[in-house]
Amino acid sequence: MEVKNYTLHGDKANKDFDLVVYGSTGRPAIAFPEGDSSCLSWENNGMVDAVADLVDAGKVQLFCVDTSDSESWHAHGALREYRLENLEGFFAFVEGELATFIKKASGSKEPPLVLGAGMGALNATIAMLRRPKDYSGLLALSGTYDVHQLIEGDLDEPWRAFSPFDLLADLTSRKAEATLLRERQLAFVCGQHGSETGADTQRQLDAAMAERDVPATFEYWGFDVSHDWYWWHEELRQFLPCLLVEGGLKRRIQDALVARAQGEASRAKEVTDQREQELADAKNALSLAKTAVKESEGRQRDEEAHIREQRDSSAKLARLAADAWAERDRIAALLSEAIQKGEAAQAQADAAAKGLADAEWIAGEARAAAQEAVAQREAASRRVKDCEAALEEARAAQASADDALERAKRG
Repeated sequence: MEVKNYTLHGDKANKDFDLVVYGSTGRPAIAFPEGDSSCLSWENNGMVDAVADLVDAGKVQLFCVDTSDSESWHAHGALREYRLENLEGFFAFVEGELATFIKKASGSKEPPLVLGAGMGALNATIAMLRRPKDYSGLLALSGTYDVHQLIEGDLDEPWRAFSPFDLLADLTSRKAEATLLRERQLAFVCGQHGSETGADTQRQLDAAMAERDVPATFEYWGFDVSHDWYWWHEELRQFLPCLLVEGGLKRRIQDALVARAQGEASRAKEVTDQREQELADAKNALSLAKTAVKESEGRQRDEEAHIREQRDSSAKLARLAADAWAERDRIAALLSEAIQKGEAAQAQADAAAKGLADAEWIAGEARAAAQEAVAQREAASRRVKDCEAALEEARAAQASADDALERAKRG
């Protein structure tokens, strides 16, 4: 790839701007930088490599230029007049010295494309809306298009010259430029990740262009597509080839519609095949169900007959059970009565046993008293005998004494 470095002076800006040109032939394309305002922004972040095949094939010639973004859009602490002066100087350079240089240096007679990502997308959009006759197409990636988000306060007339929405509103008085703008290929792309803070301004620009019948392609990639060089590489690879051919964006849209239609047709075919298989399965299931119904009807008749038999048997058993329960109740009543009688008899028997025990105890005491009386009687009988013997002895002694006395008296 042929790479050449230049330095161009901007008279109104009163400063030099570095420029790197990649390739020697093909459609010229001005690439506005993002972030550091440097002409090396695209090379350092892989954007040049992303389309190197187009450059090497001589289909596109990239003109990567410095900007005054750091002294204008990014100079948030500076005076508004200072920021506006630098912005006016930069676009005077783009529309003057840079445009003249590209006409001489480019191997193509076609007007250049304007490309940009991030802040570069805003600058590219402003360049196209200001002078659509000077450019053949626009690719803006992840831009923020409402300059109120970049410039504090209301925009006075000089600032409106750099506001995409105000430039669009002015188309009613710029009919020739409006016609040229409608003939240009314009593409705006952003992701839907939270880092894409300018996505809502792209939607607003989408509505504003539709309202003014300006045909443009607006794409909103997935929710995983972030504000990042990685995604800008892919978006550039897909969209730049479309801008290089007439009707390329329309063909992209048509191809997308065809692809979508093919996808929908393929899905519809899959659904149809699935539904046909489901129908065949349903018919087979219906046939099996009919057979099952016939079999179940036979089983049902057999079961109903069996149920009737069981019902009759159950009724008989219920009657037997009722009789058995009645007999049980009768026997239970008899048993209860017998228990009551037995309990009464037991009570009487217990009382008799107690009386017997008491009588036996009394009898025992009587036997003991009788035995003691017999013992006393025998002892008394012995004393009587002893007393009688003693009495006899006493009477004998008395008689002897009386005799002795008589003899003594006679003495």
